Amino acid sequence: MNTMKSILLLIAVLCMVTSCDRSGKASGGNSLKKVKARMVSLPFDVTAIGNYNYVGPDTLAVPKGVAPLNVWRAIIEGKGTGTPVGDFTVHFDFCGDSLSFYGNTEAYMALSDGDTLFVTGAGRVIDGRLDGHPAFVVSY
Repeated sequence: MNTMKSILLLIAVLCMVTSCDRSGKASGGNSLKKVKARMVSLPFDVTAIGNYNYVGPDTLAVPKGVAPLNVWRAIIEGKGTGTPVGDFTVHFDFCGDSLSFYGNTEAYMALSDGDTLFVTGAGRVIDGRLDGHPAFVVSY
């Protein structure tokens, strides 16, 4: 039994000696940024405006429409600002039905500090614009 303990101890010591050091340097000498990913709920208030990069049938290389939300697809790129997120760019990719209801949303906000907020949504696109919208807004 002592021989088994000695062998296991030797293996453990060898593993510790040959494992990565804690200097935080990659083999090329570059510093490694240690990031601990985590999911949080964050209430925020933002305003964003964007352009439709694509509006049409869901016939792109990677279709995402699922019935009944498979009549049309829209991809919007834009930018905005908000509290507490600051400035950001926004990407929305979603599908809808013949009554302008939408879902299957793949969306995110890339913040200026490097963080990314992933967003999901469903609802209805409304044609026109509100009083506070710029003149070129055609739906919201």
